[in-house]
Amino acid sequence: MLGGNHDSWGGRFLEDEIGVELLAGPIRTQIGDRPAYVAHGDGLGRGDWGYKALKSVIRSRPAIASFRQVHPDWSAKLIRTVSRTESRHGKREDAGSDARADLLRAVALDLLASEPDLELVVFGHCHRPELLEVEPGRYYLNSGDWVHHCTWAQISASGVRLNQWSPR
Repeated sequence: MLGGNHDSWGGRFLEDEIGVELLAGPIRTQIGDRPAYVAHGDGLGRGDWGYKALKSVIRSRPAIASFRQVHPDWSAKLIRTVSRTESRHGKREDAGSDARADLLRAVALDLLASEPDLELVVFGHCHRPELLEVEPGRYYLNSGDWVHHCTWAQISASGVRLNQWSPR
């Protein structure tokens, strides 16, 4: 599993208790026989220096070790209080979601343009579902999220699909 904004705090729990290896990313891998660049997406691209500095602090070993000493009820309340992301406030979208989506798309297009052997760039941070075939067989994919958009991706040798679940 490639971690998101807060997943680096999971420690060994995911691997020890559930059997899932947590990767920090970004990673280069093969998905459906396609050379792929996969990252959560937070902190990529130009700008947002404040967040990048904060990210380096909150993902540091001392910060994670300190936070583990706080009771989970209190830590959850603290996270909800300081977080500006859509999922933390129960809103479908926030004021910065368009800008984050545009930034991630631009980073993906730059990667695909600069690396001709790369066939797939996958991000998720902005939670905005998007599948863009930049040229035949080369894609930018943001799988969106399950909570608000009910979307998921299928990647195979035969193609890349963005799916949406409908209860009916």
